[in-house]
Amino acid sequence: MTEITANERTFQGILWNKINELLKEEKEISFSHILQEQNVGVEDARFSDGLLYSEKDTSKKVLFELKDTNWDATDERLVFDASVKAFNRGFEYFVTGTPRQIVIYRTFKENTTLNERKLKI
Repeated sequence: MTEITANERTFQGILWNKINELLKEEKEISFSHILQEQNVGVEDARFSDGLLYSEKDTSKKVLFELKDTNWDATDERLVFDASVKAFNRGFEYFVTGTPRQIVIYRTFKENTTLNERKLKI
């Protein structure tokens, strides 16, 4: 029997639907919506897998970078690439994720490593 792995795009679609459902149900959450494949205009890596938009301040966004089940959400390359995009655009937080786990990081925190900026898995 062949092992079935989750495709990144399938995972992305399911996650975005769940996030948007949650945002509609939980009015105290101060985000309005999430959109996929948003152009963040950062050198070669111009697109984020998603941006979560603040309801109170449209300039505030959370960047999402997702991978398939072959990845770990804390993989150094994934976290670094996401952090560069978030840093260059001034986003306070970024998220890395796979179908197995999602991790939120603070983008800016002086004198810390990326791993030390991990807020929650």
